[in-house]
Amino acid sequence: MKSLFMGILLLVFLTGCSSEIWKVVASEKNMPSNILEIKREPSEPPNINSLVIKVTNAEQLTEAWDYFSMEKKTPKADFDTYDYYFVSIRESSSCPYKLKDVTVNDSNKEINFYFREKAGSCNADATPRTVVVEVDKNDAIRLENASIVYHGGNGESRTTEIIREIE
Repeated sequence: MKSLFMGILLLVFLTGCSSEIWKVVASEKNMPSNILEIKREPSEPPNINSLVIKVTNAEQLTEAWDYFSMEKKTPKADFDTYDYYFVSIRESSSCPYKLKDVTVNDSNKEINFYFREKAGSCNADATPRTVVVEVDKNDAIRLENASIVYHGGNGESRTTEIIREIE
């Protein structure tokens, strides 16, 4: 009984001490209208057009918000603590992706966005989705690439993008 209590106490302690480096601040069904002009479709699976743009100040946030045709009000941002990543993907309209985790691989200078697809029978359409993610600045230093990992009914697939800045 004592070991069960200690196990539960340890679990509560570890859960209370964990801190996420990320948070979704917006998610909308849209993407830039000119994505096909700036991005070619990848030649390797998952053959999904995606785009990742990083913003680090209020002016860039406003520009990116307009560029990605976001409809909701621009969120309040803390640029002293966080950078913001606009991650634009395509998904099935009947089985949308949900961002489940964000990790940073310092040695590869890469940020990883892990999406999970809703289970079930999915349409084969390609509905746009843009997710705006707030990431702790201290954990996301000198990143060059973004890896987008898709988990779904067909297993896992991954695409890697160069992190762009709003022009």
